[in-house]
Amino acid sequence: MILRTHRPSFPLDQFIENFVYHSGFTSPHSKDRMFPDGSVYMVIDLTESPKNVYENSTLKVLESYKYGWLSGVKKDYLTFDSANNSDMFVVQFKPGGTVPFFDFPINEVSGKVVQADLILGNGFLSFREQLLEADSPTKKFIVADNFFKSLSKTFTEPDPSIRFALDQLTSDSCNLTIAEIRQKIGYSHKHFIHLFEKQVGLTPKYFSRIIKFQKVLVEIGNKKNLNWSNLALELGYYDQAHFINDFKKFSGINPTTYIQEKGEFINYIPID
Repeated sequence: MILRTHRPSFPLDQFIENFVYHSGFTSPHSKDRMFPDGSVYMVIDLTESPKNVYENSTLKVLESYKYGWLSGVKKDYLTFDSANNSDMFVVQFKPGGTVPFFDFPINEVSGKVVQADLILGNGFLSFREQLLEADSPTKKFIVADNFFKSLSKTFTEPDPSIRFALDQLTSDSCNLTIAEIRQKIGYSHKHFIHLFEKQVGLTPKYFSRIIKFQKVLVEIGNKKNLNWSNLALELGYYDQAHFINDFKKFSGINPTTYIQEKGEFINYIPID
């Protein structure tokens, strides 16, 4: 099995969290559930086999995708085929980081998975062919660097106010409310939400809930003895009931079940 992660070069690293290449992965289960994390992903499948996305409760096939897809920022969990016999290249965009690369508001694909060539046309298929021809992970990362640099020669920054809001909402040390962040920026309530949603894919409040959920997953991974009431209060939940409700919303299970079922990666659990 090959699993390589690479941080792209400047200025891509301002917008893209990482490139990931994995190949030869085998799994004892057929499906995975991925939790929302506030990011948009592009997946380039270097095999010829279509991959399925499933309805979360019935596990019936919703859609099949081939060659590659853009996974908009998730509003809840997503169920899809496990990467058995995989050969995949994954691009994780930073929150707000899609602005230089796509000419549409990113909230248009929030909660959706879209065939990549429908968005990028033949340019995406050419990119995939170049990844196939590159005979090492390092060469694939170079191909990806060049492709995304060619997608945007201007590297338009997200609105500085949105970057400030994102920095505050993702910081462990920030105690500002969303209203206080907006007041510091100076935008009206309506304009701030509209702009944030266009560039990040979610409202500030919903994004904040997902970031808080992600912090819960990290805490679960770091601690052996957990008191749910204390953890809820530490992370700013109103009470344990609100904490449990959000956890179920974003994962489909309660925290105790998550601890029993989680694997190597905190943001995934196996399904059947």
